[in-house]
Amino acid sequence: MTFNNDKFSILVDRLEKDFGPNHTVVHYVGRVLPQAVSKIETFTVGDLRKVEVQRHFDAVSTLYVPPRDMSPVDPGMASKLGPVGVRTDVIEAFRPSLKWSARNINHKLSYAYNRYESDVVEKLKDHVVPEGHRILQGSPAMKTFLTDLALKPRLLEEYREDPAAVVDRVDGLTEDEKYGLKLGTEGPVYALMSKTTEDVSSGKQLSRSDIAGGKPTAFLSAVVIATIIIAL
Repeated sequence: MTFNNDKFSILVDRLEKDFGPNHTVVHYVGRVLPQAVSKIETFTVGDLRKVEVQRHFDAVSTLYVPPRDMSPVDPGMASKLGPVGVRTDVIEAFRPSLKWSARNINHKLSYAYNRYESDVVEKLKDHVVPEGHRILQGSPAMKTFLTDLALKPRLLEEYREDPAAVVDRVDGLTEDEKYGLKLGTEGPVYALMSKTTEDVSSGKQLSRSDIAGGKPTAFLSAVVIATIIIAL
């Protein structure tokens, strides 16, 4: 499935209406593979209308919109709570109750969902994976190695300094996996691991040039899934 950002302007229109064109927002993309680097970019709402900026957003984008105004503090309540309370308790007093707070977490899920959300959850059981959907797959050794890279900072640092030396110590990798991992970047790993159901069933093999030229964005939809935190 192929998507585009043709509805992006609707989001920008709303942000501009509520926050103005000069309000600062933060675009964040968290890394999926250890070889990748997380991305944090700052734009103004007005910048989001620029085509070159919109190209930065894709299916793994998160957009943080900081509060426009600080909530007012009740002087009377602050006085009652005292010097220490002014910094913590008074803020908590004005904060909306959290559906997922510790005292609510053991309640039934229906407690936290409204009618619309409950309907969506109910429909999940009938969800059909779209044709062409890609999932990350690899040999057990490949999965274990990538997990180790993600959980062991020293190993990751060593790998970044000399990928080939680290990969040569790993048993069980296929020759293609060794080749891709020794390149030390995320693109070849995506090329090796991102496969459709058809790719898996047919045993599709990649050439070395396909592996070396792999790009993460080739396996992502271009639609924006933006997590927006807005406080008016």
